Amino acid sequence: MGFNIRSKSFNLPTLSAYNENLLLVFRIKTNTKVTGIISLPTKIKRFTINSSPHIDKKSRDQFEIRTYSKMLIITGNFHEIFPSLIKISIPQGVYIGINITESSSKNYINTKWN
Repeated sequence: MGFNIRSKSFNLPTLSAYNENLLLVFRIKTNTKVTGIISLPTKIKRFTINSSPHIDKKSRDQFEIRTYSKMLIITGNFHEIFPSLIKISIPQGVYIGINITESSSKNYINTKWN
């Protein structure tokens, strides 16, 4: 049985620290196999806003929001992995999604995942 743990955040250092913490916890377990942290593509949303809508139409401000995503693949026994996964505290601003894969079916457990 395996887990795909997808995490995303607007803050890259916080996301990287959380994934490194997960990696260290699961490498200590002897019966689990951990595939390294996989960086997923960064999603960028850009916005353009008029600074002065009445007088200067050419005066505009541009903003962007970057969403960073990473994935960690863990294979091992469900009863050994899941309790240690719950004990790890999730930092503020990091959202995780857990995809539990079996040979026959897929179950999705999502926390704060949009």
